[in-house]
Amino acid sequence: MLFDGNYGFNMNYMDNSVKNEVKILNPYESFIRGNSFKDEYIPYKKYSYLELKPTNNQEKLLFNIMSLCFIINDLNLYLDLNSNDKDVFNLFKKYIKEEQALIEQYKNEYGPITLNDTIGNNYNWNTNFSWDNKRGDMYV
Repeated sequence: MLFDGNYGFNMNYMDNSVKNEVKILNPYESFIRGNSFKDEYIPYKKYSYLELKPTNNQEKLLFNIMSLCFIINDLNLYLDLNSNDKDVFNLFKKYIKEEQALIEQYKNEYGPITLNDTIGNNYNWNTNFSWDNKRGDMYV
């Protein structure tokens, strides 16, 4: 479920749909660690990454979009060097579809998320964003 305690992601560290030697983390772990590959993450000294916890449904949805965006970009970099890795490519396509669905859901529930979403008869980029009217500059 998207809004259960794990933000819609399998909380196992590994994405089990990848069957080759590449050990790819799930989108949540990738995003909070800043690296999608299990064997590539080396923490600095004894420091650990910060667990991020959205406080409402809008933040959870945006967090999931950002997590997917991060892993899509990371997998894209990997595929630039390993273009024949079909398992990772399939995972890449899966995450793109998930991201697109979440972006559509976000736009339907909360309004535009990118400049491209505001294209219409009038230029209204500066009037469409709810964070302008809520809690100051939290997202900007």
